[in-house]
Amino acid sequence: IGLRISLSWLTDANDVDLHVIDPSGEECYYGHPETAFGLKLYSDQTQGLGPEVIILGGRKTGTYKVGVKYFSSGAMGASRGTVVIQHIVDGVPLGDPEIEVFTLPSGYSSVLPITSFVVK
Repeated sequence: IGLRISLSWLTDANDVDLHVIDPSGEECYYGHPETAFGLKLYSDQTQGLGPEVIILGGRKTGTYKVGVKYFSSGAMGASRGTVVIQHIVDGVPLGDPEIEVFTLPSGYSSVLPITSFVVK
């Protein structure tokens, strides 16, 4: 694995999905679980608190965009959660992870942009 992006959320009655756009512009998520660039949805959680995980084998340069979206939202209101981006070399984490905290408003129907990052 060269890159691991994980999502967890704090509202049990919701299903929140992780969306990652690779440098070629192709989006990886539950409805399109693999991109030609190499992103792969490793874990899609539909119940509970996650985690959802998208991985990339090897190191591929470019800009990646990360977002989250409700698949379904329960009566609990807004969902709060965390996205963690970790670069990995030979199975060992490289540096500190990037941690992004978000609030997904109740009824929000689009992908909420969380962060973008560049792999050099």
